Amino acid sequence: CHRRLDNLEVSMPYFKAIVERFPDSEFRTDSAIRLGAALYKLGQQDSAREVLQTALKDGADEVLAEELSHLYAEVLVATNDWETLIDLSAKMETQFDGTTKAYLVPFRLGLAYKGISLYEKAIEQFDETKTMTGTIEAAQAQFNSGSIYFAQQKYKKAGNAFLKVETLYD
Repeated sequence: CHRRLDNLEVSMPYFKAIVERFPDSEFRTDSAIRLGAALYKLGQQDSAREVLQTALKDGADEVLAEELSHLYAEVLVATNDWETLIDLSAKMETQFDGTTKAYLVPFRLGLAYKGISLYEKAIEQFDETKTMTGTIEAAQAQFNSGSIYFAQQKYKKAGNAFLKVETLYD
């Protein structure tokens, strides 16, 4: 109820209690996700990372493993931990291939490669994202490709990429 009312700080001790006091509970993964999400929203990225990383290492519930992995990946993006994100993405590519959120894997890989200055690989991943979805991430992928071209002083390619964002995505 507290989480639904956006009382995140009040809700956290309850989710933390399940994670810590009942590690074999069927609700452990769900509680770790909710605790990690609350910490993330409150800007406590390092704590969120620790909770989510531990939940993954301990073995996530099969039904919630993808949600947990995507939230962990989002925290890794927020903390610019590109190497860990690349490793996690490799696992997610095989484990969650073909799911409704599979397009997030190449999108975040693109961000990781961009973060470590592997621009051609980043553009490849952003292109793959655009073939998999028409969501906001596709627009962000297109924009990121444009920003890479702009940084490389390939202004015509950058302009075309930015125009595609303007034309294709609302």
